[in-house]
Amino acid sequence: IAANKNSPKMTVIAGETKPVKQAMAKFEAEGFSAVLLQTSHAFHSRIVAPANEPLKKFLSGLEINWPQIPITSNVDGGWYPSLTEGTDAKAAVLGKLAPQMASAVEWTKQIETMYDGGARIFVEVGPKRALTVFSDQILEDKPHLAVMTNHPKQGGISSMLQAIGMLALAGRPPQWPKNN
Repeated sequence: IAANKNSPKMTVIAGETKPVKQAMAKFEAEGFSAVLLQTSHAFHSRIVAPANEPLKKFLSGLEINWPQIPITSNVDGGWYPSLTEGTDAKAAVLGKLAPQMASAVEWTKQIETMYDGGARIFVEVGPKRALTVFSDQILEDKPHLAVMTNHPKQGGISSMLQAIGMLALAGRPPQWPKNN
């Protein structure tokens, strides 16, 4: 299965070891690069589908409210329901959250959905820069800014300061808390 649809230039496949290795050999024979990722399970495939029920049971025990800002889902790349749609918040959110371990990650669709919704600045907050690279690949010919906050070779502080500077240059300077 195409488990992580990261960008037009990068897709992660998941499945049983032998078929995955066969697919990799076919990709390489066609001139594509294929790298075997070392993971504990075939995430985002039917192989881990039995984990969806325990996840749903756990999530059902949490208080879930309507999102206060628009949020996209990696299950289908679309928007989570909003209060104006008149459905039960918990049921609506669980409908997208609970199946995510066995569902493909629709990162490309998520970025396109956000862009179509007006987003032009994408900030990756995390330990690396993969999502920033994917965002640039997805929006290659469209005006946008993708910013990472923690480049592994620059270090966290330097990367964060660079991100703040890039956002300021893009018209989004930091708004520091006022001392009272």
